[in-house]
Amino acid sequence: MKQQNLHEDGFTGIEAAIVLIAFITVGSVFTYVMLGAGFFTTQVSQKTANAGVQGATSNVILVGDILGLSSDPFNDIHTIRFNVGLSAGATPVKFTSSQIIISTEGSLESLEYPPGGGDKGNWSYTSRNGNTDDVLSANEIWTIDAKPKGGIPPGTEFTLEVKPPGGASFNIRRTAPRGLDPVTILY
Repeated sequence: MKQQNLHEDGFTGIEAAIVLIAFITVGSVFTYVMLGAGFFTTQVSQKTANAGVQGATSNVILVGDILGLSSDPFNDIHTIRFNVGLSAGATPVKFTSSQIIISTEGSLESLEYPPGGGDKGNWSYTSRNGNTDDVLSANEIWTIDAKPKGGIPPGTEFTLEVKPPGGASFNIRRTAPRGLDPVTILY
């Protein structure tokens, strides 16, 4: 009879234990990586949701009528005047960093906000409550005067796009009527 080698049985048990420990270690590392990726994805989703809420709550809204001002009623509208405020619960906006673009069928013009400006090709604001900190806050209404370089001739459809920083932009689409008054309500 052949005598069994007892050393091989012990060695097989140690091999099995090492393989088991390796599987547990690999499984633990894999679980750690998967949990880390899940936490990272959750954090990115939370940042995205917070940015969306902030953008939605910093909306600037139109308040009242849009007026077309004309010094020569037979010529063109030289100033578009409208009022803006913040929607309920909105965060204050540094509105002077906004971009205002006016477009007609044949032109596209970006109006500038220069400090102390008010000439053609620019826009300016007047705060109804006398606040001059350049920040549109809750319960404030600003009157905006947008002055395109070429004016808007009677019968011309135009779009005025207001892009406040960090919030949703809004469009004002109107048509200058054929008969202009010095102050015309634009529909």
